[in-house]
Amino acid sequence: MEYKICLSYKTLLFYSILLPIVAFASLSNLIGIINNTNQVTGFGVFSLFGFIVLPILIIAGYRNNLCKINALQVRIGKEVYPRDAYKFAIEEYTLPFKERPLFSLHRRVYSRLTISRNSGGIVQSLDLDVSKKSMHELRQHLSI
Repeated sequence: MEYKICLSYKTLLFYSILLPIVAFASLSNLIGIINNTNQVTGFGVFSLFGFIVLPILIIAGYRNNLCKINALQVRIGKEVYPRDAYKFAIEEYTLPFKERPLFSLHRRVYSRLTISRNSGGIVQSLDLDVSKKSMHELRQHLSI
């Protein structure tokens, strides 16, 4: 059985909430430029093509942070980590108020997934932006 979890769930949710606003504004801006009906102060990727770029970035962010766990291996994005060659640990750390992410200012304790070789040396360290329930399930499936 395979367990799937997105390691940046809250970040993707935050950008998904912004998506309709950016898409509407960029689409109306592009239509206004094509019809020559409104004046635009800036010509940028998000101001003209945000309705295309932001969904692509959300999908790419989901695919790169998708973690698939089964009995033999852990796959994060395109990277594969066999369970017998790597150790998995979840560390908790605190951040001061000024260094906290914008979409989770109320949290004080954050978690990080650390992947290291059995012989030693950290291979990858990922910030986990998931709910407490998902964190508990992740710990169960990684057997930490």
